[in-house]
Amino acid sequence: MSTIIEQKNRLVEYFAQATDWEEKYLLLIDLGRQIPSLLDSEKIESNRIKQCTSRLWIAGNYVDGKMYYRASSDSQIVAGLIAIPIFIFNEQSPTEILQTQIDWLQAFDLQEHILSTRLTGFEAGVKKIRKIAEDYLAKL
Repeated sequence: MSTIIEQKNRLVEYFAQATDWEEKYLLLIDLGRQIPSLLDSEKIESNRIKQCTSRLWIAGNYVDGKMYYRASSDSQIVAGLIAIPIFIFNEQSPTEILQTQIDWLQAFDLQEHILSTRLTGFEAGVKKIRKIAEDYLAKL
């Protein structure tokens, strides 16, 4: 299993193969297709990210000491954006997730290429992912 930092670095390398932002968008869309999606029955209000201009739902489970996240969105770009923290945080412990701070905008050069409204939804999604980990940690 890779650490959070190793996963982040792997994703940074994945995006570095793009020569321009059009290619990065395609990689982002491809990444969004790789994350596990929610069942229709999980697309409930408590899983919805209301700050996102598109429809986005995130859920997670704690299994054998690790967190496993999944998400669904009606936007391919939003699905790709939220796939970044899901890819990085899946199979990590809640404690590791909560102790790790990542400057998402800088690490993935998002601030200049993604609309601010999408970034607001992305940041709310990251908070939801962290909140799910926090809630599971509190139950232990």
